[in-house]
Amino acid sequence: MVKKQKKIKKIKLKSISLLKKQAQSIFNNWIRNRDILLGHTFICISCEKELPIEKMNCGHYFPVKRFQHLRYNEDNAHGECMACNGFNPAHLIYYTKHLIEKIGIYKYNNLYQSSLIKPEKDFTREELEEIKLKYKLK
Repeated sequence: MVKKQKKIKKIKLKSISLLKKQAQSIFNNWIRNRDILLGHTFICISCEKELPIEKMNCGHYFPVKRFQHLRYNEDNAHGECMACNGFNPAHLIYYTKHLIEKIGIYKYNNLYQSSLIKPEKDFTREELEEIKLKYKLK
């Protein structure tokens, strides 16, 4: 007599790339919500203009492409207008000044020191799921 094998449901794991994108989207939304003023405007970290939230990006001081390990760092990400974040080559001059005013010199120095460390390790599935959960709940 042949026993029927129970079908084992395979769990398809999300790729690291997809998990990063999901975590980045959740984190960026959290940053935008953190930096909203009175529910409908924000002040750009670079140009200091008060603008409607529709014009807000999550601007990373140390860019995500070169500083993967800082992509989910709250001190590295702030509400920035689309113009400064995407097209203004001088935005970091003002971003630096206003970032120090916002987070203080101690946190700025820690962030800068963290930028000098280039870990070879990438985020694990577990770390990315934790980031997603952390910033969904905050």
